[in-house]
Amino acid sequence: MTTRSVKPLQGALLLALSALLFSLMGVGIRELSGSVNNESVVFFRNLVGVVFFLPLLLTRGFQPLRTQRLRSHLWRTSYGLAAMYCFFYAIAHLPLADAMLFTYSAPVFTPLIAWWLLKEPLTKRMLMTTLLGLVGVILVAKPSAALFD
Repeated sequence: MTTRSVKPLQGALLLALSALLFSLMGVGIRELSGSVNNESVVFFRNLVGVVFFLPLLLTRGFQPLRTQRLRSHLWRTSYGLAAMYCFFYAIAHLPLADAMLFTYSAPVFTPLIAWWLLKEPLTKRMLMTTLLGLVGVILVAKPSAALFD
């Protein structure tokens, strides 16, 4: 078994940087959505990802990308692209705080999706904590009435 070094300060700083970058992305998408359609925003967001991925591809070739589960990867890619499209659409058409509510509530839905798709057991305790988590996210985010319209 390998051991990992624990660096809580580095982890906390990277987590804060991640939150900052996601916030900046949300603000940028919000600003762009007034003059650029959603499909273009999603395309260029993915193009940026390709630019960061390209050096790995050029140095190591396609060998690290070989897989026995191509169909599963294509499904995951499709779901991820659809989720990104919907998220960017929400950022463009809802108040930014309301759109972020969905992002923060994603872990709350994970047990329900695992029960539905993966047939994992869902105990009463898990269901209650899931509902409590959803109520907590809504209370913290304080969504506007636009979310319910």
